[in-house]
Amino acid sequence: MVGGLGALGSADVLLKTVRAAQYCKPPRRVDIAFEQRHFEDGPGIAEEGYDPLRRKFYVYNVLKDMQGKVENALVPCFLSHTFLAEITPEISVNVVDIFEALQDRIRREYPDVRKIGVLTSSYVRASGIFTRRLSRCSTRRRAYSVRH
Repeated sequence: MVGGLGALGSADVLLKTVRAAQYCKPPRRVDIAFEQRHFEDGPGIAEEGYDPLRRKFYVYNVLKDMQGKVENALVPCFLSHTFLAEITPEISVNVVDIFEALQDRIRREYPDVRKIGVLTSSYVRASGIFTRRLSRCSTRRRAYSVRH
C-alpha cells in the first residue's frame, strides 16, 4: 500500500484492509506492506492551477521501489488514479484498480442504484474520473466538490 498522499485516508484503507483480510474464504495469511515516505505536495489541491507532478513522481518512485518486493500495490488516493494509467506501463507491479473494486461493490450491494453522489476535490471532479469510471454503475451520477 502506498501511503503518504493522504495520511488519514491511507490509514483508514489500511485498517479496513487488515480487517477484511480476516474474512477471506478460505482463510489464508495475507502480508501487507505499508510504504509511507515524507511527501511535500506543494500548493494545495484546492488551489487554482494545481499541478500533480510532485504526486506523480512520488507514486512512481514508491511503486518502482516496490518492484520485486510485492505482487500487488494499492494506491488509496483517487487523485493518483487520475494519472496511474500514464505511469503503470513503466512499472512491473500490479496496481490494484480501486475503481474496479468500487464498481464491484456497488453492483453487488446496490444493484438497482440510480444515482451516485461523490464528494471530492475540484481537481478530481474536473478530471471526470468518477463520471468515466462509474458510468456503468448507475443511470445518473453527480460529482460534488468542496469549495474553499
